[in-house]
Amino acid sequence: MLKIWKRLLGNDNITKKDNYFVCGGDSLLAVRMTAEIEAEFGVKVSIGIIFENNTVESLAKRISSIKEKRKPNIEVVQHNEQERFQEFLTTEMQYAYWIGRQNVYALGNVSSYCYYEIVSKNLSIERLERAWNELIIENDALRLVFSKDGKRQKVLESVPYYNLKVYNTDLDGKETVESIRDDMSQQIMEASQWPLFDIRVSICQDKNIVHVGIDNLIMDARSVLSILYQWTQRYVGNNKSKLESVSFRDYVCAMNERNMLLKDQEYWESRISHFPAYPKIPTKKMPQEITKQVFKRYTKEMTKHKWELLKKIGEKQNITASNILLTAYALMLWEESGSNHFALNITIDKRWNLSKELRHTIGDFTGNILLEIKIDEKKTFIELAHEIQNQLMKDLEHSDFSGIKFQRELSKYDGKKFRYGIPFVYTSTLGMENENDNLFGEICYNITQTPQVWLDYQIQERQGALYLNWDYLQGLLDETQIENMIYKYSNLLDWLIENGDFLISEDNNYQEGIL
Repeated sequence: MLKIWKRLLGNDNITKKDNYFVCGGDSLLAVRMTAEIEAEFGVKVSIGIIFENNTVESLAKRISSIKEKRKPNIEVVQHNEQERFQEFLTTEMQYAYWIGRQNVYALGNVSSYCYYEIVSKNLSIERLERAWNELIIENDALRLVFSKDGKRQKVLESVPYYNLKVYNTDLDGKETVESIRDDMSQQIMEASQWPLFDIRVSICQDKNIVHVGIDNLIMDARSVLSILYQWTQRYVGNNKSKLESVSFRDYVCAMNERNMLLKDQEYWESRISHFPAYPKIPTKKMPQEITKQVFKRYTKEMTKHKWELLKKIGEKQNITASNILLTAYALMLWEESGSNHFALNITIDKRWNLSKELRHTIGDFTGNILLEIKIDEKKTFIELAHEIQNQLMKDLEHSDFSGIKFQRELSKYDGKKFRYGIPFVYTSTLGMENENDNLFGEICYNITQTPQVWLDYQIQERQGALYLNWDYLQGLLDETQIENMIYKYSNLLDWLIENGDFLISEDNNYQEGIL
């Protein structure tokens, strides 16, 4: 159990008496922990059990006391080398991404895509290129292509050697770097053609900038961070990084054989008639008036010291730090929209409990949950944070029925109300970046884009500090509006840190005590 905690929380110094919340655990990470526990011990545990038994010692005792062991729906997934290069179905999320690339819906005609810039000195481009090509051979996801209708995908058995595009610049290379960024950060790659990534290098006077663009059709955020780490290990000559023994194809085929739990479907379908829409924030234009989607990132940094203090508030109240950030996000959207009942789109990792080896597998394991938010002004911040955390825990326990399926049912029920889906997203990558504090260079810029998304709030930890990234759709949301929102959001977090004891006061309400 201790090994699982150390691995997932990215901290080798964790002891059996350390608190889950203090160590940076959150609801989304707890999903991964339940999967690891079931794969390791053959015992099904809920997220609530992890929260109630929030030390290694307590959780280990609880698991030992559970007499009934859940039989997995299928055998642990095994690698199928014989069918490795045969076509297989796309996942729900991959197909949603593919549909988003088409000009079918409002705010379509855009790929789900991530772009990074990594600055480095004394970089050997030849060695970097060779290391990347080694990864292409070793990771099937880097050789994926998709059928013309987007419903199937396959791993190419062999591909040509990939040459990095290199640009020589003068002085600091600012103009060249910005032109490459403009060219790469918003592109739509042809899904039926290899490769679904784009790597370039700018040689500046005293540094190199590596530009990395990856289509999320082939890998999710966690996999991107993992591949950057693997790339670094290869570059420095460490060929012992753990390689995938179970492929993404193995996972998808196993999931297709798995029976969805009927109780999960009933849980979501029973809520359709009263489920809320997205927060109605004022927009500059109607979504259908946006002909070209361009995303822009606004970032705020929270120092390591402040981040530690915020996590301590969560520890005292048994609330994850991620849920504190989520609650504050909900409050900002409430104030901006004037609605106290709305839904957010929460990104989750769906590697589940099919195999312990999946943690080394590169692919798009993305899932989502539509989270219902209800804000009662008479309640304290802590009470609201507990309500949101409890609702998210319930939802995660029923996530076999995906957010995409639920969105489809909502649209059938009320096409007008849910015409634009749930376009406000919350993405936590906490616990995913620990390996990436030691890359071949420093990430100096990155941005993401996703079809039919208006605002994607992403939290990311690097070198102990917390980065609050707001990727928003230019032209739809006003830049000044976004700047004001994240400014007030940052002030709210500062206020929470400075007034932690005040949060449990019974006469504290949001309007007077926070906003």
